[in-house]
Amino acid sequence: MALPSQFSRASRSGANSSSSFALGDRTFRWVAITSVMVAVVGGVLLVRWWAPPGPGAAPPAALGTSVVREPIAAPAAPSRARQTVDTPSEDVTAVIDNSRKSPVLGRAQLTALLSKPLVAQDVERVLAAIRDVNAVLFFSTTAFPGDQFARTYIVKSGDSLAKIAKSNGMSADWRLVQRLNGLKSERAISVGQRLKLPIGCFHAEIDKSSYTMFLFVGDGESRELVATFPVGVGELDSTPVGAFIVRPGSKLIDPEWKHPRTGEYYAANDPDNPIGERWIGLLGTQPHNTKMTGYGIHGTTDLDSIGKQKSLGCVRMRGADLELVFEALTEPGSTIVIHD
Repeated sequence: MALPSQFSRASRSGANSSSSFALGDRTFRWVAITSVMVAVVGGVLLVRWWAPPGPGAAPPAALGTSVVREPIAAPAAPSRARQTVDTPSEDVTAVIDNSRKSPVLGRAQLTALLSKPLVAQDVERVLAAIRDVNAVLFFSTTAFPGDQFARTYIVKSGDSLAKIAKSNGMSADWRLVQRLNGLKSERAISVGQRLKLPIGCFHAEIDKSSYTMFLFVGDGESRELVATFPVGVGELDSTPVGAFIVRPGSKLIDPEWKHPRTGEYYAANDPDNPIGERWIGLLGTQPHNTKMTGYGIHGTTDLDSIGKQKSLGCVRMRGADLELVFEALTEPGSTIVIHD
């Protein structure tokens, strides 16, 4: 094997003494050892360079670029869906059973249940129980003790239903007094007669996805559900969403109407009027809907449109349902919230 060049040159110059050879031998060993170390280190580096990244490892940065270390993010909060736990059906059953014994407390508890996560079957059970409770508690001539939304009034000389409603600070229309007391007309009252008066302001929520209106009495967390009604909404999802109030001067009985697209005119009391016999105009109270005009809640001659998107943007109701809502919702106190 040929020696490295430095040793060849020494040999050619006649430097063959023992001292020169000893120096060359030590130099050779040093070079050999150094070469082995370089080879080992280089091999390790080469293996690390070409080895694929382990699980979770970041890919190598491109040559010529600097690596920016991202701060370690805090653990993400669990999603609402993960936190939601359905209310046990046993608890729902217990509340329903209690509502039969105590309708006043039961309606409040049933309404509160609707704000909790429930399986679809239990939602239907609760709504059915609320209908049963209100058949006794609200839609009757009896004002139950402890019911904050009803009181008894004794008719006096010179009274009328309108006067009684105003003097007792009622928010609802006097026609609701006539309905709840089963009176054939507003004049069918006599001195000393006991009347049930609805107390509190009524509000509505309309869920477009389920085509349902929810009618509440009371404000805030103390409100209680009185009734639900099927509705129809605007074609192509055209019914606006948000918070509304009853537009001043826009509660009409037997309204006239002009079709905004065809220009066809319908006089008051026209049985063919597509919007029926009641109109409740809506006024938006939020920046995105304050300038919207022409929207309202009305009846319909097309009963098949209830539960569908077929109106020009308004909320449609069956005539009998709308009459009750018309009596309950008033200006300026009532709010109507429409959501998807």
